[in-house]
Amino acid sequence: MNAKWCVAGWIILPIFAQNQVPVRVGVGVIQRQLSLGEAIELALRNNAELEVERINLATAEQQLVGAHAFLDTRLRWAPRLENRNIPTSSTLIGVDGKLVEKVHAENFYLDQRLPWQGMALSLAFENTRQSTTNPFVSLNPYLTSSLGVNLNLPLLRNRKIDRERANVRVSARQVEISELALELRVIDIVRRTAEAYWDLVAARRGAEVAADAVRLARDQLERTRRMIDSGTVAPVELAAAQAELERRIDTWYSAIGAVTQLENALKLLIAESRHDPIWNDEIVPTSVDMLDPSIEAELPKAIQVALARRRELKQLGEQKAIAEIQKELAQDQLKPQINLVAGYMISGLAGVM
Repeated sequence: MNAKWCVAGWIILPIFAQNQVPVRVGVGVIQRQLSLGEAIELALRNNAELEVERINLATAEQQLVGAHAFLDTRLRWAPRLENRNIPTSSTLIGVDGKLVEKVHAENFYLDQRLPWQGMALSLAFENTRQSTTNPFVSLNPYLTSSLGVNLNLPLLRNRKIDRERANVRVSARQVEISELALELRVIDIVRRTAEAYWDLVAARRGAEVAADAVRLARDQLERTRRMIDSGTVAPVELAAAQAELERRIDTWYSAIGAVTQLENALKLLIAESRHDPIWNDEIVPTSVDMLDPSIEAELPKAIQVALARRRELKQLGEQKAIAEIQKELAQDQLKPQINLVAGYMISGLAGVM
């Protein structure tokens, strides 16, 4: 550091330059004006924790979509092609002791779960064309078709709730929990950013006060020196003035170090990455006005409002609801399984004589 030395008796004292400012490590000469709103906006845009919560919410929403998949219509096509060569012991059934049959089937099956009372509907449409060398078959080739409709209705177990419907309800609650977690993360980031911002404002004010204290101590040292030269005070007073100056300089350096530390804490919240140019800039807060005093409110009313707005309590409520759904499902599985099954089928036959 730059200093000039003077000799007073046997005491050698450094006198610091009036405009000397300690160099801050890692901070360049560029000053970046930053308001509280801009700091919060940068934090919400660049915070990785918030992005994780957004991904968790998107995952929960996709799981809810997947949980509804049991209501999707399932269509199954089952073609079949067979060529049978069956040995026989009678020439009346097959020429040369062999029965040859060719079968071609085109079957379609439709399954649909209904959202009411656990009902399930199924539709089967089967078509078969078969030719044979059996001379006793009057229709050759012949075609058979059948159309069947089945309705399955649980009467006890799985009527009010089953695993699929319970999964839908649980997934919906998980989406609510993820949304609340995202809101909590936003609130936390805003709170931390505001605290870091105002801590930096306070630290800069503290550094300014410490700098003024150093300036006053220098002025006092100069006055003491002039009084010693005029014989008004004893030379020993110069040591006390110099010690006070050194103490205040040490306090000033500590305040500047606190500014750097709190500035880095704010940058950690608002910087996009470690390569962000803001790490080399000096942040100059512009929102330095005093905050308005809080509105007075009655304690019972304030507690009531706080309980109504706490996202953590809502999260606990959603988790409790999930536990109740799982409990309801477990109790339902203790019931005997009795189903009402109704079906209707119509068949047709055609062929060449």
